[in-house]
Amino acid sequence: MVIFLGGSLPIKELYPEVKDRLDTVMELGINVVIGDAPGADLLMQTYLHSKGYRKVTVYAMGNRVRNNIGDWEVCYIEANPRLPKRDYYVAKDIAMTKAAKYGLMIWDRVSRGTQANILRLLEQKKKVLVCTSRGIVAIKSVEELENI
Repeated sequence: MVIFLGGSLPIKELYPEVKDRLDTVMELGINVVIGDAPGADLLMQTYLHSKGYRKVTVYAMGNRVRNNIGDWEVCYIEANPRLPKRDYYVAKDIAMTKAAKYGLMIWDRVSRGTQANILRLLEQKKKVLVCTSRGIVAIKSVEELENI
């Protein structure tokens, strides 16, 4: 089983509910795929590393890893480096979505990138937990996401 952990760049701290979910992921020995971005990715990487968790694969673009706190395995994704920055990093998000069976997204309710990851997971009929400042909600449809 594989879970895609991701979230918005402006996130500055992990909510207690997210830490609880990450603790459950570790207790169950679930494999994690996570990006190398600052914000939510880096916060979750830091938490997993602080607990000594090893079942983590960091996804990065090209041959450059921005953040890999735990010195975990890296999956390098190739895309045209001439693409606009936003489009360039989408290739990594698509790969993580395909690799995962579930998703846990920390969303500031503004980030279009995190929203796109949630929608990709839903389109693939994968379960998604979305954490906002209001708590964690299991999302199964676009309509439910719109209600957040």
